[in-house]
Amino acid sequence: NLINDAQRYDLQIDGATDALRIYDNTNSTTRFVLDTSGNVGIGTTVPDGKLTVALENSNTPAFRLSSPTSGTDFAISSYNDANGTYVSMGVNHLFNVSGNDAVMDTNDKSAAIVLDGRNNGRIQFLTNSSGIATPRMTILQDGNVGIGTSNPDSILHIKASDSGYTGGIQIEDNDSTTKSAITHVNGALYISSNTTQDH
Repeated sequence: NLINDAQRYDLQIDGATDALRIYDNTNSTTRFVLDTSGNVGIGTTVPDGKLTVALENSNTPAFRLSSPTSGTDFAISSYNDANGTYVSMGVNHLFNVSGNDAVMDTNDKSAAIVLDGRNNGRIQFLTNSSGIATPRMTILQDGNVGIGTSNPDSILHIKASDSGYTGGIQIEDNDSTTKSAITHVNGALYISSNTTQDH
């Protein structure tokens, strides 16, 4: 037994399963299990994989890899509600206890991949140069891909962030001297090469 004034832990062998466990006597719960198959459980007494971690909605991510120089730690977090589960894997990004996007450092860069099992299944890629990451690309359950939109209604749906000629598709030679672009402005489709534009 490990005991101090506030806490007591017991190292036990479960009589029914022969599993090794660390039991939190103060809070009456099992914290860690190693079963006879070699499976490890954290927060669960019946691990069904080599490592099974039972998660709860929390401000603390399930896994966090700390950066030695900044707040851009890598984290894996999840959130579950009546609509399903979604998981975030990212740098300076996590889900808080309410399931909202959050960061560890509001002044640092953030990037993440979100696997969303709630909205019929979708994947999102998020980035930002400062603060909470913003969705940049979305893949829906039907295979539609959106860049600049989270609700693509075709196989590839590109939505520019402004009304100028900078949005759309750009093709560039490897020497960067020649560029071609396809853009959509005010209902017109433009195909341009360097400074010339046709529609």
